[in-house]
Amino acid sequence: MGRVAEFQKRGAVHFHAIVRLDGPGGPEDIPPAWASVGPLTDAITAAAGRVSVPVTAAGEEPARILRWGDQVDVRPIGTDDGQELTEQAADG
Repeated sequence: MGRVAEFQKRGAVHFHAIVRLDGPGGPEDIPPAWASVGPLTDAITAAAGRVSVPVTAAGEEPARILRWGDQVDVRPIGTDDGQELTEQAADG
């Protein structure tokens, strides 16, 4: 999985993450028929809504819990027709 974190002007962190859907033998193996964009999108969206990370207090900053925001945008960027994965495609 590839990922990039960007700090927005308002101070929020914005993430781009690439999640691959490989077959059981690895990247050169096609995924099973049930493993498609739909179920992967559902899994990513569900995970983003449930995950949290507790952060301890540091200096004057209080303890807090970090979570994903409401804006989760899952898009397929690779295709079966051999389209090359580029930095522009991953940047959304």
